Amino acid sequence: MSSTNKKTTAVGCSCFGGGGGAAKSDPPTTQSNKSSIGGGTLVKSKTKNDGVHRKSAALHDSAPPPDSMSDTDAAHNVKVETGDMDLVFFDAVEDQLADDEYPIITTSYVAKPRKVSFMDPQTMLRSDDWQEPAFEDARAEPGEGAGVDSNGKLIAATAESPPHTPRDRSTSTDMSPRSFRKSMQNRAGSLRVFRRPSMAARKDLEKPRITVQERGYPGQLNEEELSQCQQFYREIHERQGHYLEIVYSLQGVEEEPYAICRYMRATKFDSDAILERLQNGKPMWEEAKSNEFYKNVDEALGAPLVLFLQYYPYFYQGNARNGCPVNYFTAGTLETQALLSMVDVESTPKYFWNTFYYTFKEKMIVAKERNPDFVRCESINVMDLKGMSSAQLTSEALDCMKAVGKIADFFPETLHCMVILNAPTWFAFSWKLIKTFMDPRTARKITVYSNEAKGQARLLELVDKSEIPSNFGGSGPSLEKSIRENTRKPGEDHIDHYSTFVSLRNKTDSKKIDKLYVLKADQTANVTVFTRSIIGANFTVSCGGKVVAKSVPVKRANPAQFTPENMNKAFQTTIVNGVKGPGQVSVEVKGLGDFDPSRKLAPSLNYVVAIEVIGEKPIDAST
Repeated sequence: MSSTNKKTTAVGCSCFGGGGGAAKSDPPTTQSNKSSIGGGTLVKSKTKNDGVHRKSAALHDSAPPPDSMSDTDAAHNVKVETGDMDLVFFDAVEDQLADDEYPIITTSYVAKPRKVSFMDPQTMLRSDDWQEPAFEDARAEPGEGAGVDSNGKLIAATAESPPHTPRDRSTSTDMSPRSFRKSMQNRAGSLRVFRRPSMAARKDLEKPRITVQERGYPGQLNEEELSQCQQFYREIHERQGHYLEIVYSLQGVEEEPYAICRYMRATKFDSDAILERLQNGKPMWEEAKSNEFYKNVDEALGAPLVLFLQYYPYFYQGNARNGCPVNYFTAGTLETQALLSMVDVESTPKYFWNTFYYTFKEKMIVAKERNPDFVRCESINVMDLKGMSSAQLTSEALDCMKAVGKIADFFPETLHCMVILNAPTWFAFSWKLIKTFMDPRTARKITVYSNEAKGQARLLELVDKSEIPSNFGGSGPSLEKSIRENTRKPGEDHIDHYSTFVSLRNKTDSKKIDKLYVLKADQTANVTVFTRSIIGANFTVSCGGKVVAKSVPVKRANPAQFTPENMNKAFQTTIVNGVKGPGQVSVEVKGLGDFDPSRKLAPSLNYVVAIEVIGEKPIDAST
C-alpha cells in the first residue's frame, strides 16, 4: 500500500468470516495510528434482542476465526480491486509491516441488524438461518410464555442494536403517563391513520425497526403469513371506520407492523376470521366509544374506583425484568356480593374498558421510557388464588368474567404470560380440563402453581423483588397501597375512601361495625350505603361514642315497580355528611323485616357501608 494513502479500512468480507464469495470493502473510514493490531480481529459482543430488552454491545479482541484466510498462505497474496485503491490481506503478526504500510482494522462478518419496515417486504419474512426458540418445545407444561426457556430464563435474540431511526412523531410517546391520559381522553375514539402503498406496508412487516425472535412477529413471517397480513392491511383500510379504530387502538405506543401481526396471531393468520370478529364486535365497540371508553371511571361505575377495587383487586404495579407491565389479581379476596351491592353486572366491564384503552397505554409508556426498544404491547398477569373457594364462582361472577373476556377480544395477544399462584386442589384438577379447550399458544403462556414456594420462585424469575407487591412476596408497596395512591385524582390527596361489607342473615338480623374509621381532629367524613336490597335496613352512625345519625332507613323506593330486570340494580343512600373528628366511627345495621314473600323475588340482604374521609392534610395511603 502506498504511504500516501494513510487510512485504514474496516472490512467485513467472506474471506475473514468463513465461507466463499468475493470480498467486499466499505468506504475508508478511520485514520491510521500505525500501531500493530495483532493477529486477531476486532469484533462486537452482542446480546439477542427479544423485543423487550435494551441491547448492549462492547468491543473486544478476538482470535481469528478457524476458517479465516489469515491462517493460510493464500492470505498473503489476496488482493481486492476497490476501484481507487488496492487492499492486500495479510497476517499482521507473522508479516512485519513496512514503513509505508498500515494495518487494516477488520471485523468478523456479522449480518446487519434485522429491521422490519413497510419499505422493504423481505424484512417481514423469516430468515433462512432463523431457528425455533427453545421455549417452544422445551417443556410440555404450559406457561413459560414468549422468550423464556425451561428454566424461566429469558431467551435472547440474535439481532444487534439497530441504528438510530428518525422518530415517527405520529406515534411519539415523549410525554408523561398523566399527560398521555389527558391526550387520549381528549381524542377518545378519534384516529388519524393514513394508508400507505401496499409495498410500503409489506416492507414494514418484513423488516420492522426491532425484530422479535419469535414466530408470528414482524420479521419472522413465512410467505403465507405475510400474504394474509397484507390482505388484512388492505381490507381494514378499505373498510375504515371501526376496523381502523380497533386495530390502531394502541396508536402512540405500538408501531403499525406489530399491531397488524398482533391481530393476525389471534386467528393464526386467517385474515377473513379476524375481519369477521371485528365486524361482529362493532356494536360493542361503538357503545364504548360513545361513552369515551369510560374515561371517568368513577362516574361510569357509580362508585369510587378505590372501593370497586377493594372487592375486585385487579391492578397494575411495576414492570417485569423484560419490561412488560405486570398486573396482579388477588382472586382469593374477590367479594362478588359486595361488588354487586355497589355496581350492576353490566357496569363492571366499564372498568376494564378504561383499563385497556387508557391504563394499558400509560404502562406501555413507562416500559418504553425504561427501554426505547420495547416493542411488544404485552403484559404479565399474576393471579393469587389463596383463600379462594369454589363458592366464590357464582353465576354473576362468571357472567362478569365472560364480559371482561369479550373486551379482551378487542385487544388480542396482549398477554405475555400468566402465573397462577396458590391454586387450590379443586382448581388444579379443573385446570387440566380447562386447558384442553384452550388454544395451545395461549395455554403455553399460563402456568399454574399449587406449591407456594415454587410459584414464588417463578414470580421472582419474571419480576425483580423490588417491583413485586409485599403481599405477593416482594419488597414493593402492597397492592392495596398502590391502588389507593394511584386511584386518587389530581389535587385530592387529602381525600380517601374506605368501606366494609355487611351481609345480614335474615330480614330482622342486625350487625355492628365497631370501627369503620378513626378520624383525626382535622378530618371530617361522609357515610354512604350501597345496596341492591329491596328489604332495607336502618343505619345508626356514631363518632367517638356520640350518635350523629340514628335509624336512617335505606330501602329501595316504589317496591310495586320491581321486576326481575330492575330489582338487581344497585343504588346508594347518604346516611350522614360532615361527621367531625376526632373519634372512632361505628355503624349499626338492623334489618327492617317488611319483605313481602308473595313477590317471589330473591331479596338481597347485602350492604356496603362506605366512608369518605376529607382531611386538611394529605392522607397517607397506608392509613
